[in-house]
Amino acid sequence: MSVNETFDLIYRYRLVKLTDSIFGLKTLWPILLEYWLCCCGILMKKYDVAALLLVFSFSSQTGLAYSELDELKKIANHGDVRAQSQLGGVYLFGEYGLDIDYKKAFTWYSKAAKQGDAKSQYNLAIMYLNGYGTDKNAVKAVGYYKKAAVQGDSDSQLQLGIRYLQGEGVEYNLEQAKYWFKKAEQSGNSEANQYVNMLEK
Repeated sequence: MSVNETFDLIYRYRLVKLTDSIFGLKTLWPILLEYWLCCCGILMKKYDVAALLLVFSFSSQTGLAYSELDELKKIANHGDVRAQSQLGGVYLFGEYGLDIDYKKAFTWYSKAAKQGDAKSQYNLAIMYLNGYGTDKNAVKAVGYYKKAAVQGDSDSQLQLGIRYLQGEGVEYNLEQAKYWFKKAEQSGNSEANQYVNMLEK
């Protein structure tokens, strides 16, 4: 692709984004500036404009990301369970350009789990099972799998079945393993179906 073709592609992309962002006031001003730069292309080399567009687009998106993160933290600190769970994921996976921080992820998932959030309970179980952000503790992992499983979380139901089948964090119990595998299968977990078929042979 030539320089001119590259610039034209960026130009068309930004025009589409401008149209899509008419009602997004937070993102409209940087796009308008980018559009103005395009219109001034006759005064600049096309590849210079294209470079400016790319750099400016990246910096504006980064600024918005940090703004979103700050807002998420505020909401989470006010006790919103969904924000707390989402913030746990931010630190667990290193989103918004942050470093992965298992301890902070554990802290926020714990807050959400105390409020009964099933996915946070499931994630805490994984962290206890693997020692992410806390000491390994298979018994506590099973405890959180149970809390989420009784709420209908299919992943937790599957994992609880596996724990009973392997006797990890809980005493081996084939009937309980079958019970939870079937519950997970009924909840739409395709992997659970494999365990159900295996144990019925």
